[in-house]
Amino acid sequence: MASNQTASTVPDRRRSRIIDRAFQFKYTMMVVAFTVVVSLTYMTMVYLQHFEIEREIGTYCSATVGAELLQRSTSILGYVFVGTLLISLLLTALGVVVTHRIAGPIFVMNRYLGVLASGRIPTMRPLRKNDELKTLYSSLKGFVDLLAQREKNEAEGLKHALDTLRPGASTREAQECLEALRAMYQRKCEAIDASAAGQPAASEAVEEAA
Repeated sequence: MASNQTASTVPDRRRSRIIDRAFQFKYTMMVVAFTVVVSLTYMTMVYLQHFEIEREIGTYCSATVGAELLQRSTSILGYVFVGTLLISLLLTALGVVVTHRIAGPIFVMNRYLGVLASGRIPTMRPLRKNDELKTLYSSLKGFVDLLAQREKNEAEGLKHALDTLRPGASTREAQECLEALRAMYQRKCEAIDASAAGQPAASEAVEEAA
């Protein structure tokens, strides 16, 4: 019960685009840095060409024609600057979205691993349509399903053993053995029941993924 209450107090960052700040910031900045380098290289070439045109205008054109050509060249330079800025902003937003599709499943799987570490079996829901790492998530889900089935089978075996041995347990040693079996059975029942009744907070962690 305490572990369930603790899980419910953890904020559901799955609803936010920023889940793992370090991971998302790192790879988004890599994309932006690459864009900036390419853009600055292109803008430098355009500016040098603009400077060359400006010099040739002063040499070969009249004042009226030179002013018109210079204005057009300056406008092109401004368009290039604005376009580069917009592309950088677009790629920044794209980097956040793409890294979210990776960081989101990692965050969800860490939540489920935390539930497993507490001795409970989580109920795993599907990832969102556009999420990445679906193969890894499917492998984890297969392991969890197998673990849940094994716990269920062992719980049924322990229950059968308890029902069979209880009538003949007349000695103290037999009662102690029954108590140990009963404790094992109780732990397995708690682990199995957590996936249905005792684990609402863990399921809510992936509400957005369903």
